[in-house]
Amino acid sequence: MSVSSPEDTPPSVLVVDSDPDIGVALKDLLTNQGYDVLVVDRGSEAITAVKEQKEFSTVLLDMELPDVDGLTVLQTLIELDARLPVIALTAYGELAKTVGALELGAFAYLKKPYNKEELKTTLVRAIAVKDLTVKAERVEQKLTKTESRLRSERKFAEHAVRESEGRLQAILDGSSAVIYVKDLQGRYLLINREYESLFELDREEVKGQTDYDIFPKEIADAFRKNDQMVLKAGRPLQSEEIAPHEDGHHFYVSNKFPLRNAEGKIYAVCGISTDITERKRAEKALQESEERFRQVVEIIKEVFWLSNPEKTQILYVSPGYETIWGRSCESLYASPRTWLDAIHSEDRGRVLEAALTKQLSGDYDETYRIVRPDGSIRWIRDRAFPVSDKEGTVYRIAGIAEDITGQR
Repeated sequence: MSVSSPEDTPPSVLVVDSDPDIGVALKDLLTNQGYDVLVVDRGSEAITAVKEQKEFSTVLLDMELPDVDGLTVLQTLIELDARLPVIALTAYGELAKTVGALELGAFAYLKKPYNKEELKTTLVRAIAVKDLTVKAERVEQKLTKTESRLRSERKFAEHAVRESEGRLQAILDGSSAVIYVKDLQGRYLLINREYESLFELDREEVKGQTDYDIFPKEIADAFRKNDQMVLKAGRPLQSEEIAPHEDGHHFYVSNKFPLRNAEGKIYAVCGISTDITERKRAEKALQESEERFRQVVEIIKEVFWLSNPEKTQILYVSPGYETIWGRSCESLYASPRTWLDAIHSEDRGRVLEAALTKQLSGDYDETYRIVRPDGSIRWIRDRAFPVSDKEGTVYRIAGIAEDITGQR
């Protein structure tokens, strides 16, 4: 499907990306779609192009550039042409860049690797907005001549605002995160569909309400405290929050940031909250599992141990080591070879060779003597087996050593 502007001239797209492969790929894709494409790989070149060359319909701007910070380039482009819709290209995990771009006035953002259909749709929307803006300026100039035309322009502008708000709401409703905007008094200005679904609320009913009208006081207090911290700091902050659900409380990571008007004054706070309940439950289960493991190994008389295959690091040794070897666990962690130093000189060479060869194959089962610091001798039976990862690579050795002196 090709595209064209109202004047039947191809829309012009400025692609700014430091990766030449991405630049070439975007140019090929967009040229085939009927766009006139210029590709540059530096922020300074982008600024020069907007200053000196023809008017662009939109800009695809990489936030990571080699010479100028992407946010600085974005701000400069908007200052040069406030009508120019800039689409920020960010990598996964660059939340600060994404938020900063939207605050500075970016039309939208796309995450790399981008989805071609999402890219095409976003470009069409951006160019449509640019075309609408240009039209509005031209119409406004003409309609100043007569009162009737002025009223017509007012209706057109109102319609454009409604369309803009509808586009914004559509973008927010497409997110799986909970998104919301509150004014300085904590009153809701906007929520997305995910918010409505999770808490079974209607967005029109929520407008004007505060968290105290929706949630228990202790939950609302926590929300309000985090909102006020963002407003006071004047910058994005991240926090963990708890919200009630039908199946109990859920944990969220909330990224909140202030919204500013044209004068730079904060008028609201926006929040993007992601449910991390499953992760928290997994972390708790792991902690409980580790605690059960610790309780078991700390009460057995035998020595349970874990090491790396090279025998250069002791990952764990149970308290039984101190009882049998007569040495502290801390000394073994600090010097992993001290277990070998304690082996009787007549057995040491055999045991070392077995440890370095048989443990990896699971054939390690050695009996040897150790000399305790007080000079007494203990007989030890030491067994070990390899532990492999998902790819089958041995990444640690587990073993158990027992005192069999009474059996000799």
